[in-house]
Amino acid sequence: MDEVLRNDERIPSDGQYMVRLDNGAANFSFQSGTTMLRQAIVRGSSAAAIEWAQKVFATKVATGKIISPVWGISTDHPIEFSNGIRLIPFGDVPDGPQKRWLQQARFEQSHVSSMLQNEELNSALVMDYTVADPVYRHSDTDAPQPFSQSDFQKNEELFNDTAWVLTVVGPRVVIPVCKWLSYDDPDLECAIGGAHRRSRIHEILPLRVPARSHKKRMLQSELLTGFFPFRTRHAKPHELH
Repeated sequence: MDEVLRNDERIPSDGQYMVRLDNGAANFSFQSGTTMLRQAIVRGSSAAAIEWAQKVFATKVATGKIISPVWGISTDHPIEFSNGIRLIPFGDVPDGPQKRWLQQARFEQSHVSSMLQNEELNSALVMDYTVADPVYRHSDTDAPQPFSQSDFQKNEELFNDTAWVLTVVGPRVVIPVCKWLSYDDPDLECAIGGAHRRSRIHEILPLRVPARSHKKRMLQSELLTGFFPFRTRHAKPHELH
């Protein structure tokens, strides 16, 4: 099947093509025959699979979201902070392999070595992300790096700082579970394939998220103003559970 694709002029086959992520790249050319066969089955025909691949190769700019589910906090509606990060209900996280993996994980295949895997995930921190030329040929010497190291470090700090500030507001224990880039275009999501997620190293994890004496706590702006005041369309303070 791979040999057939290499002889098909409708799809570029002059090198190894990659799909950019926020911290690296996914190999779009790996097992391309298997990928195209799978897409042909899902889309109903080989012609539809070819159209899907052509669309992916032709994409010049793509938008997506960096998603980081967290333990220890929940909200009934999105809360947007001025640093560009939003806290959203976990149910609002776009469907995809990473979300399904978190929902289906079992102890023997846990995302962490902790009883926290039995804690329900109720929320996630999310940041909008834009990628120029999401598909590139690995051998092109003039192609930009897969991702900007400085932007990656900046975004990591923003996510970490947001979790820390929410910890202070509680007070509560806000623990990031993992992080991944999800493209808004489902066709690009299909091009990534596999499990491209990452997790922080936690030296110590509790057995469970500690119970709090106050079931609800208001997100008071005065506690955040010095760090990053939040923006909202709601007149009332946000409730965090």
